[in-house]
Amino acid sequence: MKITKTINKKKKKVMMIVPHLRTGGGQKLVLDIISNMDHKVLDILVISLYPSEGNIFETFAVEKGINVKYLNKKEGMDISVIKQIKGIISSFRPEIIHAHLTVMPYILLPLIMSGVKKRFYTVHNLAERDASHHKYMKMILKFSFKYANVIPIAISETCKQSIISYYNLPEDKIPCIYNGIDTNKFKCIIPYEQRKSESLTFIATGRMEPQKNYELMLRAFAEVHQTYPNTKLVVLGDGYLRKELENEIDRLNISEAVVLKGRVSNVEEELNKAHIYLMSSNWEGLPLSLMEAMSCGLPVIATKAGGVLDIVREHENGYLINLNDKESFVKAMIELIQQPELRKRYSTASLRESKTYDIKICAKRHLELYLK
Repeated sequence: MKITKTINKKKKKVMMIVPHLRTGGGQKLVLDIISNMDHKVLDILVISLYPSEGNIFETFAVEKGINVKYLNKKEGMDISVIKQIKGIISSFRPEIIHAHLTVMPYILLPLIMSGVKKRFYTVHNLAERDASHHKYMKMILKFSFKYANVIPIAISETCKQSIISYYNLPEDKIPCIYNGIDTNKFKCIIPYEQRKSESLTFIATGRMEPQKNYELMLRAFAEVHQTYPNTKLVVLGDGYLRKELENEIDRLNISEAVVLKGRVSNVEEELNKAHIYLMSSNWEGLPLSLMEAMSCGLPVIATKAGGVLDIVREHENGYLINLNDKESFVKAMIELIQQPELRKRYSTASLRESKTYDIKICAKRHLELYLK
């Protein structure tokens, strides 16, 4: 009689650290990656430096069964968090620690003391932008990469080249894992040619902050709307610049054609009602919002901001515009208004390109990196 011996493989323990779970592309990516990981292989604990706020991302984490521990970080530098992290590492005993966004000033010392060999940090933007959030961030990250065996992960090829240049690191030491989106959620529900044609709808998504440079978009749209009054602009998202943007809309006399919808839960439905996606950012990492728009079949007009260059194909699925170039922005908008067949062709190309950025591919690449 042959006896088969069953070996129970122990799960790899992964500790992911984020500053908080407020809305943002980095936080969304972390939660989406974990949701699509193989939990038969990994035991994942997420650490949020700040306390729970009961927001939409925290609710999402609960719904997906993601294990999150919230610390009690105060605003500003709070060194008590370092001791808390050290204690969690001692009790959880992770084999992999993966840091995101602005947490490195708090995690570096506990990381070095822990003896954990697999150490990762995702650079969620161009390197110089990623390091600009904290006075000593560049110095901390440079030390982490060169002397503390922390591996930087790039989110696009453009971002990778910025890491190589900014930190003087060898190319083969920087894995590149493109951001991913849920293509089952963000998909072309309404075929492009069947979308309402009485008015042509431009749409934009993102926080109302200086990075997004909505003023450029509004000024370009105002000029286009004068010649093509059957156009409208829908903006999804909110932020501290909302009042300033409302004033600019009034000044430009386009209040009847611009809708600021704020934060909505049905982004994919709104994208499926629109005809053209706009992005006027001054800088970006690899914007999930743009990838979601492409996955819903939208042609794109976007500024040449960071990783945008890696996913928008010039004259294939959209236009790439120099930063702050209103004239070129206007020209691209008018060309797409005048040429419905071109819009359809760009829509098809956006759909095709978006399949490359499925979150399942992104999660699989992370798993391979952890187990390597």
